[in-house]
Amino acid sequence: MELCKLCPTCGTANNPVEMLCTRCFGDISGITPMAPPGAATTETVPAMRLLLADGRQIELRSGDTAGRAGAAGELFREFAAVSRSHARFEYANRSWQVTDLNSTNGTFLDGKRLAADSPALLTNSQEIRFGSGFRAVVRITLSP
Repeated sequence: MELCKLCPTCGTANNPVEMLCTRCFGDISGITPMAPPGAATTETVPAMRLLLADGRQIELRSGDTAGRAGAAGELFREFAAVSRSHARFEYANRSWQVTDLNSTNGTFLDGKRLAADSPALLTNSQEIRFGSGFRAVVRITLSP
């Protein structure tokens, strides 16, 4: 099975060696190659969402980078403490993980700051915070 890098900005499947998206020229250098959309897989990946207090939700796919220039960028622009590429979310080894991408104001799980570039396991109902302003609850479900 061939792998690709999915652009978090426009969703284009790119060659795994590309550093910039061939469609929108977004930075995909930190994206982990994965199976192309629609490829047959033997494992069902649980849906991953961040639920905000005001009812809004952010649905994330494995490999998505969250931040002002990443997945749900328009929503994150409301929060000045969120970096352009703040954190990456990945599904690996049957678990969802988040990695702080050396953000300026940090990524926090249940109040504890994550070390940069070190994946942390996510569990249902954890509080995730980017900097001092963005707060959400992790929701992992088998059905979308």
